[in-house]
Amino acid sequence: MIGGSILGSRTFIDRVKDTFLPVKSSEIPAVRHLKKYKKKEGIVEAICKSVGKSFHEIISDRSNVRQIAMDLLYRFVVLKGTEIGEMMGIDYSTVSQGRKRLREK
Repeated sequence: MIGGSILGSRTFIDRVKDTFLPVKSSEIPAVRHLKKYKKKEGIVEAICKSVGKSFHEIISDRSNVRQIAMDLLYRFVVLKGTEIGEMMGIDYSTVSQGRKRLREK
């Protein structure tokens, strides 16, 4: 989720809306619903479930999903780039660049 927008296919967007947004939530930012996952395991589990891949598959693939995972871990779990890098087996600068490229898309 970036700037109140959900990125993905129509099926993915509908699944996120059904899972995280109550029917009448026009006044509540969607981000608040994602904040219930305060542990990195919760974020990782939600991402894996949403895309139907294991965490190993996500971190092995240089895709938007990996960049989204890095950004969600940074923003909602409040991990540092070095911690995310260690978790994903990449350098902290790769985390920074991945998040930057995601913002530019």
